[in-house]
Amino acid sequence: MINIFIFPSFGSPSSQGATGGIISNYYLVKAANKFSKTIVIVPDSGCSEEFEDELFIVKKVNIGRTTGVIGRLNLIYKMKRVLVRLLRENQGLKINVFFTTTTIPVLLDVEKSEFINKIIISRAYEDFIYSLNNKTKKINISDVVKKIINLGKTKKAYSLSDLVITNSDYMCLEIKQAFPEVKKIIRLYPPMDFNNKSEKSISSKKLIKLPENREVTFGFIGRGDGKEKGIELIVNLSKKFPKNEFKLYGLSNLNKEKQKNLKDEGWKPFNEIVKEIDVLLIPSLWKEPFGRVAVEAQYFDIPVIVSKYGGLAETVSELNYFCDPQCIDEWIAAIGNLKSNGFEIDYEFLEKFSIKQHNAAVRDALN
Repeated sequence: MINIFIFPSFGSPSSQGATGGIISNYYLVKAANKFSKTIVIVPDSGCSEEFEDELFIVKKVNIGRTTGVIGRLNLIYKMKRVLVRLLRENQGLKINVFFTTTTIPVLLDVEKSEFINKIIISRAYEDFIYSLNNKTKKINISDVVKKIINLGKTKKAYSLSDLVITNSDYMCLEIKQAFPEVKKIIRLYPPMDFNNKSEKSISSKKLIKLPENREVTFGFIGRGDGKEKGIELIVNLSKKFPKNEFKLYGLSNLNKEKQKNLKDEGWKPFNEIVKEIDVLLIPSLWKEPFGRVAVEAQYFDIPVIVSKYGGLAETVSELNYFCDPQCIDEWIAAIGNLKSNGFEIDYEFLEKFSIKQHNAAVRDALN
């Protein structure tokens, strides 16, 4: 058996600015490679790293221009040629071919065969749902036309797929509603590398109390201008709690109002962020497909308060810390509750997000 992944970009968890999708795809590739030979096809412009120490194979394709309509068509055409060649070279073997929402058009030209399983990895879903329903983004006519034109191809691809892999129960329901013709869909939680925390007892719980000898430091991780992630609520909270420091992490300047207790920290690895904050706030306005940072923070003993919508609701066992991202009073109440009662970390609950559980689920899905 051979696994072939067709990605628009690929990287390791340690690469600067690595998104949740890139991290999850990396671990999925590593898991698949444990059970059979695995090849990643990726544009050279979408992969700046070398993976010489890894057992899987990365084939970088010289795409050239990848932006705009012409660039996207060029990407699909060249990726398709590489895939066809690999399928011919391995004819007669069972082959699992993985596509993302970006590389779905390649799936449409893969011939039907009892030896080929077509698998769609749907992690973000923004190509055909969120960007149209997202209240924080202005939608213009060309966006709507693109989505309408693309939706036909997407529906066909989902109907032709043998399996859809997504990252939360919330996403499973969304995809089933949008594409009832899907043959099979499984939830595969993005894995967390808990190896450096192996001393914790998986069956234990721990009550985290906030420091009493100093003011609490809050953290927020943004993307782009931060609007989708809820930066406006963070700014408003900083005005309600002027003695507390709010640290903003991301690749762009998020402190537009120059609020004194808002501190732009830029991009930092997550294991550094958790050393600098006491609480992580995740007030996403859009319905997050999952919430990797919420899980990681808890495993580093950092309490989290999250938006109660989308996949984020599956990442926290403490029901008192789900809030409406558009209702600041709920966040103020949650912060007050946290200061008074603390936050219980349930390591048994978190174990379902471990690499061990993830790899077992990948093995079951591929067999």
